[in-house]
Amino acid sequence: MGEPRIVDAWSRAYDLHVWGFHEGKYGVDDVRTDLPLIEWFVDYVKRLITM
Repeated sequence: MGEPRIVDAWSRAYDLHVWGFHEGKYGVDDVRTDLPLIEWFVDYVKRLITM
């Protein structure tokens, strides 16, 4: 896809899903640091599927 941020964004989103949602180990501050990259990733995917 030619976008180097995809791997990092996917990795962080997966980590937040597992450790934040399922395991309940992350707090607001843990999520806040990764949020901008994950929001970018969601927007990027939305643009791809609506083309």
